[in-house]
Amino acid sequence: MSRSLVARLTWLEILTVLAAILAFSAIALMVTAQMMKTERHAMVHAAASRLASAFDGELAEESDSIAAAQGVVDDGLEAGLRVEVMDPRGGVLASSLARRSPRPLRRVITTEASEEAFIDSARSRGSAKITVVASDATHRTALSTLGRSLLIAALPILLLSLLLGRTIAARALRPLSTMADRAVNLSLDRNPRSLGIQSGLTEVDRLGHSFDRLLERLDDAMRAERRLTADASHELRTPLTVLGGELDMLLERAPNMSAEAIGLRRASDQVGAMRELVDAILLLHRSGETGASAAGAFEILDLGDLARESLADTRVRYPDRDADLQIRTPDELLVEGHATLLASAVRNLIDNALKFTRLGDRVIVEVALADSDALLTVDDGGPGIRSDERERIFDPFYRGAESPTGGSGFGLGLPILRRVARAHGGEVLVERSELGGARFVLRLPRLASASRHGPVG
Repeated sequence: MSRSLVARLTWLEILTVLAAILAFSAIALMVTAQMMKTERHAMVHAAASRLASAFDGELAEESDSIAAAQGVVDDGLEAGLRVEVMDPRGGVLASSLARRSPRPLRRVITTEASEEAFIDSARSRGSAKITVVASDATHRTALSTLGRSLLIAALPILLLSLLLGRTIAARALRPLSTMADRAVNLSLDRNPRSLGIQSGLTEVDRLGHSFDRLLERLDDAMRAERRLTADASHELRTPLTVLGGELDMLLERAPNMSAEAIGLRRASDQVGAMRELVDAILLLHRSGETGASAAGAFEILDLGDLARESLADTRVRYPDRDADLQIRTPDELLVEGHATLLASAVRNLIDNALKFTRLGDRVIVEVALADSDALLTVDDGGPGIRSDERERIFDPFYRGAESPTGGSGFGLGLPILRRVARAHGGEVLVERSELGGARFVLRLPRLASASRHGPVG
C-alpha cells in the first residue's frame, strides 16, 4: 500500500511536538513542585519563628501561658496553619492538631485527611516550643491547575503543528513532486538531458543532478545507437540497389518461366524486401530524431488533406480494394508537424488495415476534432487485434498472431507510427472497431485556429 511521504513527515512532526510537549510539561511540573515545596518549607519556618515571637508578646501582656498559647493557635488558624504550643516540659498548652500519638511530629506528617503536610518549629524566649503544620492541599491544587493548563495549551499547539507541519512538509517536498512530474512527461524521442530542477536544497539538488547524469548517459547511448543504425542503413542501401539492378538485368535475359527466372525473381523479391527494411529502419531513425529538431522541421498541415492524399495513393496501389475504402474528413483541420513523417504514418495506418482485411471488408478513414486534439481514425472489418497484443504490436519486429502467413512486412510499421505520433506530441492507440475489426486512432495536438466544417467524401 502506497503511503504519502508528506503524511508520514507530518505525523513524525506531530509526534515530535507531542513528545516535546510531554517532556516540557513533566519537567515543568517537577521543577515547579520542587520549588513550591522549598518555598512552602521556608514559609512554614518563617511562620513558626513569627508565632514564637507572637507567643512571647502575648505572654508579656497577659502573663497567662495558656491564653497566650491559644492566641497564637488562633492566629495560625487565621493564616491557614495548624499550630501546637508546648511548654518547656513537653506539656501541650494549646493545639489545633488532632494528634493520634504522643510521639514527636516528623518533618513531614500525615494529617487526618491523609494529606502530606509540612512541619517546622521554633522556640520562644521562654523555651516554649511552637510547632507549625501546613497542609499541601494548595500545593497539590496549584500543580493540578498547572497540569491542566499545560494540557489545554498543548491542544492548539498540536493542531497548529498539524496544519503547519503538513504545509511545510508539502512545500519542502514540492521539488520532488516537480521532478517526478517532469520525469513522467519526458519523451526519450526528444533527447532529454536534464530535468531542469534547481531547488536550492542540497539533498534534492543532488538527487536531481544524479538523474541529469543518468539522462545524459541514456541520451548518449540512444544517440550512438541511432547513429549506428543510420550509418549501417545508409551503407546497406548502395549494395542492395546495385544487387537489385543486377538481378533485374539477369531476370530480363533469363527465359520466361525457367528455373533460372523463378530463382532470380525470388532473389529479386528478397532484395526488394531488404531494401524496404532498410528504408523502414531509416525512417524509424528519422522519426526518433524529429523530436530534437522539431522547431525547424515542422510546418502547418491540413490533416484532412494528408488523409485524402494518402487514400488516393492507396487506391492506385490497391485498385481491387477501391470499393472497400471510405473517407470522412472536415474541410480543414490544421496540425503542426513534419509533412513527410505524418504522410508516411497515415499511409502506414491505411496499408496496415488493408493487409489484415480481405476483399469486401470495409476500411473507413475519418478525421475529426476532439477537444484540443485532431483525430485520424482508421476502422476495418478484419479479424481485429486481441487485447493482450494491443501494446505488443508497437514493439519493433513484432508480428501478431493474426499476421497473414507469408505476408510482407517486418513489424516496423506500427513502431514507426507510434514514434512519429509521440515526436509530434501525440499518441496512437488501438481499440475494437464497430466494424468488427481493429480501430487505430492517431491523436495529434491541433492548432488553435483549426476548425471543422462538416464531413465530406
